[in-house]
Amino acid sequence: MKLLLKAPRKTVMSKKILVLILGLFIGVGAADAQLAPSPLWNDLEPGPYQVGFEVQFVLDNSRSFYPPEFPQREDQGRPIRILVWYPGKRDAAAAPLRFGDYIDIDAPDARFAAYNDSVRLHDHRRIRGQVRHANSDSITNVLTATTTAAFQNLEPAEGLFPLILHSTGIGSWQPENTVLYEYLASHGYVVATVPQYGPRVDQRGMPYSQQGADIQRRDVETALAELIHRPFVDAHSIGLTGHSFGGLVALWLASRNQNIGAVASLDGSILIERGVELLRTIDWEPEDVRIPILNLYTLAQGLRDRSIVDSLRHAGRYHVIYRNGSHFDFQNWPLHVTLANSDDPRARRRRSHEEGRDIYLSVVQLTRHFFDAVLKGKAESLAYVRGEKPVLRALETTSFDFQAGMKSP
Repeated sequence: MKLLLKAPRKTVMSKKILVLILGLFIGVGAADAQLAPSPLWNDLEPGPYQVGFEVQFVLDNSRSFYPPEFPQREDQGRPIRILVWYPGKRDAAAAPLRFGDYIDIDAPDARFAAYNDSVRLHDHRRIRGQVRHANSDSITNVLTATTTAAFQNLEPAEGLFPLILHSTGIGSWQPENTVLYEYLASHGYVVATVPQYGPRVDQRGMPYSQQGADIQRRDVETALAELIHRPFVDAHSIGLTGHSFGGLVALWLASRNQNIGAVASLDGSILIERGVELLRTIDWEPEDVRIPILNLYTLAQGLRDRSIVDSLRHAGRYHVIYRNGSHFDFQNWPLHVTLANSDDPRARRRRSHEEGRDIYLSVVQLTRHFFDAVLKGKAESLAYVRGEKPVLRALETTSFDFQAGMKSP
Protein backbone atom coordinates (compact mmCIF):
# COMPACT_ATOMS: atom_id res chain seq x y z
CA MET A 1 0.00 0.00 0.00
CA LYS A 2 1.47 3.35 -1.04
CA LEU A 3 1.50 6.57 0.93
CA LEU A 4 0.39 9.83 -0.57
CA LEU A 5 2.95 12.47 0.18
CA LYS A 6 3.59 16.06 0.96
CA ALA A 7 5.00 17.46 -2.28
CA PRO A 8 7.99 19.80 -2.13
CA ARG A 9 6.96 22.82 -0.05
CA LYS A 10 3.28 22.01 -0.53
CA THR A 11 0.81 20.04 1.54
CA VAL A 12 -1.00 17.12 -0.08
CA MET A 13 -3.62 15.52 2.13
CA SER A 14 -3.96 11.80 1.82
CA LYS A 15 -6.91 9.48 1.76
CA LYS A 16 -7.26 7.45 4.90
CA ILE A 17 -5.19 4.30 4.73
CA LEU A 18 -6.76 0.99 5.56
CA VAL A 19 -4.39 -1.19 7.52
CA LEU A 20 -4.26 -4.74 8.74
CA ILE A 21 -4.88 -4.83 12.49
CA LEU A 22 -2.96 -7.71 14.03
CA GLY A 23 -4.44 -9.99 16.63
CA LEU A 24 -3.34 -7.72 19.45
CA PHE A 25 -5.94 -5.17 18.41
CA ILE A 26 -8.81 -7.47 17.49
CA GLY A 27 -11.88 -6.51 19.50
CA VAL A 28 -10.48 -3.13 20.53
CA GLY A 29 -12.83 -0.21 19.94
CA ALA A 30 -11.82 2.54 17.55
CA ALA A 31 -11.37 5.14 20.28
CA ASP A 32 -9.26 2.78 22.41
CA ALA A 33 -7.15 1.77 19.43
CA GLN A 34 -5.96 5.36 19.12
CA LEU A 35 -4.38 5.09 22.57
CA ALA A 36 -2.79 1.67 22.06
CA PRO A 37 0.86 1.66 20.96
CA SER A 38 2.23 -0.58 18.25
CA PRO A 39 2.99 -4.24 19.07
CA LEU A 40 6.63 -3.30 18.42
CA TRP A 41 6.57 -1.02 21.46
CA ASN A 42 6.29 -3.88 23.98
CA ASP A 43 5.59 -2.12 27.31
CA LEU A 44 6.79 1.37 26.42
CA GLU A 45 4.31 3.93 27.69
CA PRO A 46 3.05 6.41 25.08
CA GLY A 47 2.95 10.11 25.82
CA PRO A 48 -0.12 12.35 25.64
CA TYR A 49 -0.01 12.94 21.89
CA GLN A 50 -1.24 10.88 18.98
CA VAL A 51 1.65 10.49 16.55
CA GLY A 52 1.35 12.15 13.16
CA PHE A 53 3.48 11.16 10.18
CA GLU A 54 4.26 12.91 6.92
CA VAL A 55 6.72 12.72 4.04
CA GLN A 56 8.37 15.69 2.39
CA PHE A 57 10.63 15.80 -0.67
CA VAL A 58 13.03 18.69 -1.20
CA LEU A 59 15.84 19.57 -3.61
CA ASP A 60 19.21 20.90 -2.51
CA ASN A 61 20.07 23.04 -5.52
CA SER A 62 23.62 23.62 -4.33
CA ARG A 63 24.59 20.03 -5.21
CA SER A 64 24.33 17.89 -8.34
CA PHE A 65 23.06 14.32 -8.20
CA TYR A 66 22.39 12.94 -11.70
CA PRO A 67 25.09 12.10 -14.29
CA PRO A 68 24.68 13.49 -17.84
CA GLU A 69 22.98 10.37 -19.23
CA PHE A 70 20.03 10.64 -16.83
CA PRO A 71 16.88 12.46 -18.01
CA GLN A 72 16.77 14.37 -14.72
CA ARG A 73 20.14 15.99 -15.44
CA GLU A 74 18.51 19.37 -16.16
CA ASP A 75 16.98 19.40 -12.68
CA GLN A 76 20.11 20.56 -10.92
CA GLY A 77 19.78 19.55 -7.33
CA ARG A 78 20.17 16.69 -4.89
CA PRO A 79 16.82 15.12 -3.89
CA ILE A 80 16.21 14.44 -0.22
CA ARG A 81 13.27 12.57 1.30
CA ILE A 82 12.38 13.66 4.82
CA LEU A 83 10.25 11.43 7.05
CA VAL A 84 8.66 13.35 9.91
CA TRP A 85 6.90 12.15 13.08
CA TYR A 86 5.20 14.82 15.18
CA PRO A 87 2.70 15.38 18.02
CA GLY A 88 -0.77 15.39 16.48
CA LYS A 89 -4.32 16.14 17.51
CA ARG A 90 -6.39 13.08 18.27
CA ASP A 91 -8.49 11.81 15.38
CA ALA A 92 -10.77 8.90 16.27
CA ALA A 93 -11.42 8.20 12.57
CA ALA A 94 -7.75 7.78 11.66
CA ALA A 95 -6.23 4.34 11.08
CA PRO A 96 -2.64 3.58 12.11
CA LEU A 97 -0.03 3.03 9.45
CA ARG A 98 1.54 -0.36 8.87
CA PHE A 99 5.30 -0.73 9.14
CA GLY A 100 5.41 -1.44 5.42
CA ASP A 101 3.99 2.03 4.77
CA TYR A 102 7.31 3.46 5.95
CA ILE A 103 8.93 1.66 3.02
CA ASP A 104 6.42 1.78 0.15
CA ILE A 105 6.44 5.52 -0.43
CA ASP A 106 5.89 7.04 -3.87
CA ALA A 107 7.70 10.07 -5.24
CA PRO A 108 5.52 13.14 -5.87
CA ASP A 109 6.90 13.69 -9.39
CA ALA A 110 9.53 12.60 -11.90
CA ARG A 111 12.30 14.70 -10.37
CA PHE A 112 12.45 12.33 -7.39
CA ALA A 113 11.49 9.03 -9.06
CA ALA A 114 14.88 7.39 -9.65
CA TYR A 115 16.16 8.45 -6.24
CA ASN A 116 13.04 7.28 -4.41
CA ASP A 117 12.92 3.95 -6.28
CA SER A 118 16.51 3.28 -5.21
CA VAL A 119 15.71 4.11 -1.57
CA ARG A 120 12.66 1.83 -1.62
CA LEU A 121 14.60 -1.09 -3.14
CA HIS A 122 17.33 -0.69 -0.54
CA ASP A 123 14.80 -0.58 2.31
CA HIS A 124 13.08 -3.75 1.10
CA ARG A 125 16.45 -5.51 1.10
CA ARG A 126 17.18 -4.23 4.58
CA ILE A 127 13.89 -5.42 6.03
CA ARG A 128 14.49 -8.92 4.67
CA GLY A 129 17.92 -8.88 6.26
CA GLN A 130 16.52 -8.00 9.68
CA VAL A 131 15.67 -11.61 10.48
CA ARG A 132 17.68 -14.61 9.33
CA HIS A 133 15.28 -17.51 9.32
CA ALA A 134 14.28 -20.37 7.03
CA ASN A 135 10.86 -18.77 6.75
CA SER A 136 12.15 -15.20 6.33
CA ASP A 137 9.58 -14.20 3.67
CA SER A 138 6.66 -14.98 5.97
CA ILE A 139 8.33 -13.21 8.87
CA THR A 140 8.93 -10.17 6.66
CA ASN A 141 5.25 -10.15 5.73
CA VAL A 142 4.31 -10.17 9.42
CA LEU A 143 6.56 -7.20 10.10
CA THR A 144 5.37 -5.11 7.16
CA ALA A 145 1.73 -5.76 8.16
CA THR A 146 2.32 -4.80 11.79
CA THR A 147 0.55 -1.65 12.92
CA THR A 148 2.70 1.26 14.00
CA ALA A 149 1.88 4.03 16.46
CA ALA A 150 1.72 6.66 13.68
CA PHE A 151 -1.15 8.15 11.68
CA GLN A 152 -0.66 9.85 8.34
CA ASN A 153 -1.01 13.61 8.06
CA LEU A 154 -2.76 14.27 11.36
CA GLU A 155 -3.41 17.90 12.19
CA PRO A 156 -0.46 18.99 14.36
CA ALA A 157 -1.10 19.51 18.04
CA GLU A 158 -1.14 23.08 19.28
CA GLY A 159 2.10 24.51 20.59
CA LEU A 160 5.80 24.49 19.74
CA PHE A 161 7.81 21.28 20.07
CA PRO A 162 11.56 20.53 20.11
CA LEU A 163 13.00 19.15 16.87
CA ILE A 164 15.13 15.97 16.86
CA LEU A 165 16.99 14.98 13.67
CA HIS A 166 18.28 11.41 13.38
CA SER A 167 21.31 10.37 11.32
CA THR A 168 21.65 6.70 10.30
CA GLY A 169 24.62 4.38 10.05
CA ILE A 170 26.49 3.17 6.96
CA GLY A 171 24.23 1.05 4.76
CA SER A 172 21.25 1.53 7.05
CA TRP A 173 17.71 2.59 6.24
CA GLN A 174 15.35 5.41 7.20
CA PRO A 175 12.99 3.24 9.33
CA GLU A 176 15.88 1.84 11.41
CA ASN A 177 14.61 3.48 14.61
CA THR A 178 10.88 4.02 14.11
CA VAL A 179 10.00 3.00 17.67
CA LEU A 180 12.29 5.76 18.96
CA TYR A 181 10.83 8.26 16.46
CA GLU A 182 7.24 7.40 17.38
CA TYR A 183 7.91 7.30 21.12
CA LEU A 184 9.55 10.72 21.13
CA ALA A 185 6.75 12.20 19.02
CA SER A 186 4.12 10.87 21.45
CA HIS A 187 5.98 12.68 24.24
CA GLY A 188 6.06 16.03 22.48
CA TYR A 189 8.93 16.04 19.97
CA VAL A 190 9.08 16.52 16.21
CA VAL A 191 11.42 13.83 14.84
CA ALA A 192 12.85 13.65 11.33
CA THR A 193 15.29 11.51 9.40
CA VAL A 194 16.68 11.35 5.87
CA PRO A 195 17.99 8.38 3.87
CA GLN A 196 21.70 7.75 3.78
CA TYR A 197 22.55 8.06 0.08
CA GLY A 198 25.93 8.32 -1.63
CA PRO A 199 27.17 11.09 -3.93
CA ARG A 200 25.08 10.28 -7.04
CA VAL A 201 21.97 8.39 -8.04
CA ASP A 202 24.14 5.59 -9.48
CA GLN A 203 26.45 5.57 -6.42
CA ARG A 204 24.06 4.73 -3.63
CA GLY A 205 26.56 3.44 -1.10
CA MET A 206 27.97 6.00 1.31
CA PRO A 207 31.78 6.01 1.55
CA TYR A 208 33.20 5.79 5.06
CA SER A 209 35.24 8.92 4.56
CA GLN A 210 35.22 12.67 5.02
CA GLN A 211 33.32 12.89 1.72
CA GLY A 212 30.63 10.54 3.03
CA ALA A 213 30.34 12.35 6.35
CA ASP A 214 30.06 15.68 4.53
CA ILE A 215 27.29 14.38 2.24
CA GLN A 216 25.30 13.05 5.16
CA ARG A 217 25.84 16.17 7.26
CA ARG A 218 24.59 18.40 4.46
CA ASP A 219 21.54 16.18 3.91
CA VAL A 220 20.63 16.55 7.58
CA GLU A 221 21.28 20.30 7.41
CA THR A 222 18.92 20.55 4.44
CA ALA A 223 16.19 18.82 6.43
CA LEU A 224 16.87 21.12 9.37
CA ALA A 225 16.58 24.22 7.17
CA GLU A 226 13.20 23.01 5.91
CA LEU A 227 11.72 21.98 9.22
CA ILE A 228 12.62 24.91 11.45
CA HIS A 229 10.07 27.00 9.55
CA ARG A 230 7.19 24.67 10.36
CA PRO A 231 4.69 26.41 12.66
CA PHE A 232 4.78 23.64 15.29
CA VAL A 233 8.59 23.41 15.51
CA ASP A 234 10.49 25.24 18.24
CA ALA A 235 13.45 26.54 16.24
CA HIS A 236 15.31 27.31 19.48
CA SER A 237 15.16 23.73 20.78
CA ILE A 238 16.98 21.29 18.49
CA GLY A 239 18.64 17.96 19.23
CA LEU A 240 20.45 15.35 17.17
CA THR A 241 20.58 11.57 17.43
CA GLY A 242 22.79 9.25 15.44
CA HIS A 243 23.48 5.53 15.26
CA SER A 244 26.92 4.23 14.28
CA PHE A 245 28.35 6.48 11.49
CA GLY A 246 25.37 8.73 12.13
CA GLY A 247 26.64 9.44 15.64
CA LEU A 248 29.87 10.76 14.14
CA VAL A 249 27.93 12.95 11.70
CA ALA A 250 25.71 14.28 14.49
CA LEU A 251 28.71 15.31 16.59
CA TRP A 252 30.37 17.03 13.62
CA LEU A 253 27.17 18.90 12.77
CA ALA A 254 26.75 20.03 16.39
CA SER A 255 30.25 21.54 16.34
CA ARG A 256 29.28 23.67 13.33
CA ASN A 257 25.78 24.78 14.29
CA GLN A 258 25.23 26.76 17.48
CA ASN A 259 21.47 26.17 17.24
CA ILE A 260 21.95 22.52 18.21
CA GLY A 261 21.23 22.07 21.90
CA ALA A 262 22.06 18.40 22.56
CA VAL A 263 23.35 15.20 20.91
CA ALA A 264 22.53 11.55 21.67
CA SER A 265 25.00 9.05 20.19
CA LEU A 266 23.56 5.53 19.90
CA ASP A 267 26.63 3.28 19.83
CA GLY A 268 28.16 5.91 17.58
CA SER A 269 31.36 5.61 15.57
CA ILE A 270 32.84 8.33 17.78
CA LEU A 271 34.12 5.43 19.92
CA ILE A 272 35.70 3.11 17.34
CA GLU A 273 39.18 3.35 15.83
CA ARG A 274 37.94 3.99 12.30
CA GLY A 275 35.58 6.74 13.39
CA VAL A 276 38.12 8.37 15.71
CA GLU A 277 40.68 8.45 12.88
CA LEU A 278 38.11 10.02 10.55
CA LEU A 279 37.17 12.70 13.08
CA ARG A 280 40.85 13.60 13.41
CA THR A 281 41.00 14.35 9.67
CA ILE A 282 37.83 16.46 9.59
CA ASP A 283 37.99 20.24 9.96
CA TRP A 284 36.28 20.71 13.30
CA GLU A 285 37.12 21.82 16.84
CA PRO A 286 36.06 19.69 19.82
CA GLU A 287 36.31 22.88 21.87
CA ASP A 288 33.32 24.21 19.91
CA VAL A 289 31.03 21.51 21.31
CA ARG A 290 29.55 23.09 24.45
CA ILE A 291 26.29 21.19 24.76
CA PRO A 292 25.19 18.06 26.65
CA ILE A 293 26.10 14.72 25.06
CA LEU A 294 24.40 11.38 25.75
CA ASN A 295 26.79 8.59 24.85
CA LEU A 296 25.12 5.15 24.88
CA TYR A 297 27.29 2.22 23.83
CA THR A 298 28.04 -1.48 24.23
CA LEU A 299 31.30 -3.04 25.37
CA ALA A 300 30.58 -6.27 23.48
CA GLN A 301 31.67 -4.99 20.05
CA GLY A 302 35.40 -4.66 20.70
CA LEU A 303 37.68 -1.97 22.09
CA ARG A 304 36.25 1.49 22.70
CA ASP A 305 38.30 4.65 22.28
CA ARG A 306 36.89 7.56 24.28
CA SER A 307 39.65 10.00 23.31
CA ILE A 308 37.41 12.08 21.04
CA VAL A 309 34.63 12.16 23.63
CA ASP A 310 37.14 13.03 26.36
CA SER A 311 38.35 15.96 24.23
CA LEU A 312 34.89 17.57 24.43
CA ARG A 313 35.99 19.42 27.56
CA HIS A 314 33.19 21.98 27.53
CA ALA A 315 30.40 19.43 27.06
CA GLY A 316 28.64 17.60 29.85
CA ARG A 317 28.92 13.93 28.86
CA TYR A 318 26.46 11.32 30.10
CA HIS A 319 27.77 7.82 29.41
CA VAL A 320 25.49 4.77 29.52
CA ILE A 321 27.50 1.57 29.07
CA TYR A 322 25.96 -1.80 28.26
CA ARG A 323 28.23 -4.72 29.14
CA ASN A 324 26.50 -6.95 26.61
CA GLY A 325 24.60 -6.14 23.45
CA SER A 326 24.91 -5.98 19.70
CA HIS A 327 25.67 -2.84 17.71
CA PHE A 328 22.17 -3.23 16.27
CA ASP A 329 20.48 -3.28 19.67
CA PHE A 330 20.49 0.51 19.33
CA GLN A 331 17.83 0.41 16.61
CA ASN A 332 14.57 -1.48 15.99
CA TRP A 333 16.27 -4.76 15.09
CA PRO A 334 15.83 -6.67 18.40
CA LEU A 335 12.14 -5.71 18.44
CA HIS A 336 11.72 -7.09 14.92
CA VAL A 337 13.31 -10.34 16.08
CA THR A 338 11.00 -10.40 19.12
CA LEU A 339 7.93 -9.87 16.95
CA ALA A 340 9.03 -12.73 14.71
CA ASN A 341 9.74 -14.96 17.74
CA SER A 342 13.09 -15.74 16.16
CA ASP A 343 16.50 -15.84 17.83
CA ASP A 344 19.13 -14.27 15.57
CA PRO A 345 22.52 -16.07 15.55
CA ARG A 346 24.38 -12.81 14.80
CA ALA A 347 23.89 -11.60 18.38
CA ARG A 348 23.41 -14.83 20.33
CA ARG A 349 27.00 -14.97 21.55
CA ARG A 350 26.77 -11.47 23.04
CA ARG A 351 23.44 -11.52 24.85
CA SER A 352 20.14 -13.33 25.12
CA HIS A 353 17.19 -12.60 22.87
CA GLU A 354 15.36 -10.95 25.77
CA GLU A 355 18.33 -8.83 26.81
CA GLY A 356 18.67 -7.41 23.29
CA ARG A 357 15.05 -6.31 23.41
CA ASP A 358 15.48 -4.76 26.85
CA ILE A 359 18.66 -2.94 25.83
CA TYR A 360 16.83 -1.21 23.01
CA LEU A 361 13.79 -0.35 25.13
CA SER A 362 16.08 1.25 27.71
CA VAL A 363 17.94 3.16 24.97
CA VAL A 364 14.62 4.60 23.77
CA GLN A 365 13.58 5.69 27.27
CA LEU A 366 16.96 7.12 28.24
CA THR A 367 17.12 9.14 25.03
CA ARG A 368 13.76 10.68 25.83
CA HIS A 369 14.72 11.44 29.45
CA PHE A 370 17.94 13.07 28.24
CA PHE A 371 16.12 15.38 25.85
CA ASP A 372 13.41 16.06 28.45
CA ALA A 373 16.15 17.29 30.78
CA VAL A 374 18.28 19.36 28.41
CA LEU A 375 15.71 20.61 25.87
CA LYS A 376 12.57 20.85 28.01
CA GLY A 377 14.21 21.80 31.28
CA LYS A 378 12.92 18.82 33.27
CA ALA A 379 15.88 18.53 35.62
CA GLU A 380 14.38 15.51 37.39
CA SER A 381 14.85 13.48 34.20
CA LEU A 382 18.63 13.58 34.65
CA ALA A 383 18.22 11.01 37.43
CA TYR A 384 17.48 8.41 34.76
CA VAL A 385 20.53 9.13 32.58
CA ARG A 386 22.71 9.16 35.69
CA GLY A 387 21.36 5.74 36.69
CA GLU A 388 19.77 7.05 39.88
CA LYS A 389 16.27 6.04 38.76
CA PRO A 390 15.51 2.88 36.77
CA VAL A 391 13.70 2.85 33.46
CA LEU A 392 11.33 0.04 32.45
CA ARG A 393 13.29 -3.13 31.69
CA ALA A 394 16.33 -1.78 33.55
CA LEU A 395 19.39 -4.02 33.19
CA GLU A 396 21.88 -4.98 35.87
CA THR A 397 24.56 -5.15 33.17
CA THR A 398 24.29 -1.39 32.56
CA SER A 399 26.62 1.17 34.15
CA PHE A 400 26.54 4.97 34.16
CA ASP A 401 29.24 7.63 34.13
CA PHE A 402 29.16 11.43 33.98
CA GLN A 403 31.86 13.89 32.93
CA ALA A 404 31.06 17.50 33.74
CA GLY A 405 31.94 20.09 31.13
CA MET A 406 34.34 22.91 31.91
CA LYS A 407 32.76 26.32 32.17
CA SER A 408 33.32 28.46 29.11
CA PRO A 409 35.74 31.37 29.60
